Amino acid sequence: CSQTGKKEKALGPEETVEAFCKAIACGDFAAARELCDTVSMAPYLGACQERWDNMASMDSALVDIAAALLSSAQIDIKETVRDGDCRKVSYSIDATMGMKKEKVAVVRKEEGAWRVEMISDAQ
Repeated sequence: CSQTGKKEKALGPEETVEAFCKAIACGDFAAARELCDTVSMAPYLGACQERWDNMASMDSALVDIAAALLSSAQIDIKETVRDGDCRKVSYSIDATMGMKKEKVAVVRKEEGAWRVEMISDAQ
């Protein structure tokens, strides 16, 4: 479900957040690492990958089902606010069966590309 390896135009802040969320949802942690500041996001990535690996060790079918459900989730960008050299991207992830989470991602341009620096629940 990831598009790693494709050479496309540079992603904007919103597209970076969306691609990062989709990579995490599919369990493509290599693609997620390419889209974030790996130092500041290391705990987040580690926790996501640990949960993914634990689920896979219990039943690989669970991982397939989770990936299918999460990859079809709708990501709706609500607002992007400039905060110095960062952008705060407010968005919601709407999965099946009414499961919806409101989040905020902080992205910063690094070496010409936007990178996710932090993700938190919206307040």
